[in-house]
Amino acid sequence: MKSLLATLVSLVSLNAWSEPVEFQAGAASYDITPPIGTPLGGTGGFPRRYRYLVDWFGQHPYANFFTPSQGVHDPLHSKALILKNSKSSIVFISLDLVGVTSELYEKLNADLKKSGEFDEVIISATHTHSGSGALSTSWLWEILAMDQFNQTIYDEFIRGVKKSIELARERLEPAILESGSFDVEEIHHNRRDRPGHMDNRANLLLAKTPDGKRTIGGIVNYAIHGMAMGGNGFLFSADVSGGIERHLEALLSGTSGGLKPTMLFVNGAEGDVTTSFGGTEGIEKSGKIFASKASGILSVMKRIQPEWKVRKLAVKMPKARLNLGVCGTQIGKKPLNLNLYIGSKAAPRIATIWQIQLGDIKIMTFPGEPTTDIGEAARALATANGDRDVWIFGLTNGHLAYLVTPEEYKQGGIEGCSALHGPQAATVLLRAHDSLLKSKQ
Repeated sequence: MKSLLATLVSLVSLNAWSEPVEFQAGAASYDITPPIGTPLGGTGGFPRRYRYLVDWFGQHPYANFFTPSQGVHDPLHSKALILKNSKSSIVFISLDLVGVTSELYEKLNADLKKSGEFDEVIISATHTHSGSGALSTSWLWEILAMDQFNQTIYDEFIRGVKKSIELARERLEPAILESGSFDVEEIHHNRRDRPGHMDNRANLLLAKTPDGKRTIGGIVNYAIHGMAMGGNGFLFSADVSGGIERHLEALLSGTSGGLKPTMLFVNGAEGDVTTSFGGTEGIEKSGKIFASKASGILSVMKRIQPEWKVRKLAVKMPKARLNLGVCGTQIGKKPLNLNLYIGSKAAPRIATIWQIQLGDIKIMTFPGEPTTDIGEAARALATANGDRDVWIFGLTNGHLAYLVTPEEYKQGGIEGCSALHGPQAATVLLRAHDSLLKSKQ
């Protein structure tokens, strides 16, 4: 009798351990700071641009058009969050870069899908303007903001991104998901003479252990330009997005028994929105304010179902061009309405938008920098379709530069001048989103 009982207990225990886990999450971070001397990627003006225009005599191993970096203010990271249920898996990756070009996305997406482990790969740039340069093979981005492509820097960068995913995979564990939203107004402002015109909403997605006591990691979604360090420095920095991540991780560590979670910053509709506080002190001040606001919702976060549906649509964009008049060139007192067209190899015309239904959350992606108006238009489309919790992921799975309204394009400025695919580019993407929303497939 005792032998039979022991056998039954053994079988029950074995069955309990062999049952498939319904939902798991894993998050990790990995340092991707390149060697000192690698140029910073983000701004193309002086003093970052090399004073002799080109390193004629090959004095610098990693820099050619831009001044070499001089040090590290705070490390750059690749951060990964893996969500896995019994039906599919998705990996979110946040990179301390000014942008994720289509070539970079396609490379990482192809590599990560070879094993068949991930059904979807979502890669976002935090949009720090003090990240690594030398990572793009497009002559346009090499000249404008990134410097000449360097294979050694690129290979090490790719290795670092993959390492963050590998670590997140190793840390997969049973989990639940919670989400919440709150407003943060003090740390950003509209830079186009439209006071108060910005998206103050911050979104928080947390993966927690099933008992809800420890945070594994998550996503923080908020619209802000990574320009606290300015465009004149030569130190690598994750900028204000890094400050927000650090202070959130510290806050959540305090509720997780001291164990540090990994938080991924994903930017929103930040095209016309910049930081209110500059420099090192500004980064820390912004992070503290943000974390303080977040602390107020932790006890009322809502549980969401760990289920998702991902849909995407590729569209053809208008030809890329630089309009001299929009960029401020005049003949007499009239803008010079002359377009300098850019080939599709340097500025690809095929762009893809994603919609991710994660529980009750509708995530809408843009491959570039949407302004506040574009973010509002996207949210209005989703709301009209019945969605109530809409998140805007800018700078995700591609980089078409700025995405503006036709009116904003005419007004020029950095946003109009850098809207390389013209005044209708954002409209094309909004129509694509509307088409996905209305599709029943």
